[in-house]
Amino acid sequence: MDTQSGHLVDITLPSASVIIAIDPFHPVASFIQGLSVQSHPFDDFEVIVVDSIWRPSLWEAIESAKASTGGALCCHYAVIDKAGRAALNNHGVGLSRSDLIVFVSNDFIFNPGCLSAHICFHRGHGGREAVGIGPALFSDDFRHRSPFMRWIEDSGNLFGYSFSRDDPAMFPDNFFGVYNTSINKDFLLSAGGFDEDFTFAAWEDLECGKRLEADGMQVHLIQEAEAIHDHDLSFSE
Repeated sequence: MDTQSGHLVDITLPSASVIIAIDPFHPVASFIQGLSVQSHPFDDFEVIVVDSIWRPSLWEAIESAKASTGGALCCHYAVIDKAGRAALNNHGVGLSRSDLIVFVSNDFIFNPGCLSAHICFHRGHGGREAVGIGPALFSDDFRHRSPFMRWIEDSGNLFGYSFSRDDPAMFPDNFFGVYNTSINKDFLLSAGGFDEDFTFAAWEDLECGKRLEADGMQVHLIQEAEAIHDHDLSFSE
């Protein structure tokens, strides 16, 4: 109940807040394809997209995805006058209503069960320091036509671990990135969030991970939380 007005209000909070910081050098809206087909109930999660400039095409893609779910998908598009993935993700965390944060790269497409896998993992691992990491793999089409993409994925040079070849039992216990990652909001904030002195989409998550590790971070690979990495990566990048 709203104690000031005396009216009954819905105070149910979502089980997860999905945060997407738009990369200005690769401002694709791939993520919306996966989030609009999640098997998890739409009324139990929210999506917060944060950008440094207004992109009409992105807004249209979000509105189209919301319409495709009959308006059930709760997705907010926020634009702030700051540069850098650190600032965008910090802003998204500030807007979030859930205790569970799920970070997703804007060029990742969640499989339909990805979000449920993250949520179920944290319900089963109630520890505040638990962090879930989902695999991310290039599409078969990208791998077939690009020897470079096969090499950078299979070698582990892209993320520091090869989701396509490495033994899951050997997953690094200090791995942290903002690609396909779930974390307790209070744990992240207690470590200070992301350092906004990093003004590009790189290294700020690694640095944050070092602080989280010092605070007792427990990293787990969630095999069921798989996403497609929808980025036609070139050698020049």
